[in-house]
Amino acid sequence: MSEILDASWKLGLALVLAGLVGVERSIADKPAGIRTLILVGIGSTLFMIVAEKGGLDPGRAAAGVITGVGFLGAGTIIRERGAVHGLTTAASIWAVAGIGIACARGLWFLAIITTVGVLGVLWLMGYLEDYLEGTLEDRKQKREERRNRSALRRKQVKKEGKRTS
Repeated sequence: MSEILDASWKLGLALVLAGLVGVERSIADKPAGIRTLILVGIGSTLFMIVAEKGGLDPGRAAAGVITGVGFLGAGTIIRERGAVHGLTTAASIWAVAGIGIACARGLWFLAIITTVGVLGVLWLMGYLEDYLEGTLEDRKQKREERRNRSALRRKQVKKEGKRTS
């Protein structure tokens, strides 16, 4: 009975922590949201619990989970017109798998701190990236305006030179 309670606690914690990351991804309107990340979190926890209870090497089981999650994450990465999209979502899937493994191993504090860190990176760094992209976009726009003004001046100088000749 205590084994069932222990496994339930581990799975429940993985569900909650992965769900928190999933909520953030859903709010950000990303392809891997609440359901996907919860499934990754509890799936990785379950595989680790089964490996442990079945007498399998937990290190090898973790390596298998990480490899499988890598393929799942790779499916979220899209290369389009020279730009790459989905890397943060793929990294979120990978991090949630790690959180699930930590839950399965009984590393509650590590799992919670990692979840807080992941959420901090997704929220705070998201705002920083938006700010920096806006700043860079402003710089590009100003540079383009300067080029256009320079090109216009050169055309005017050429026109004036032709008129005076």
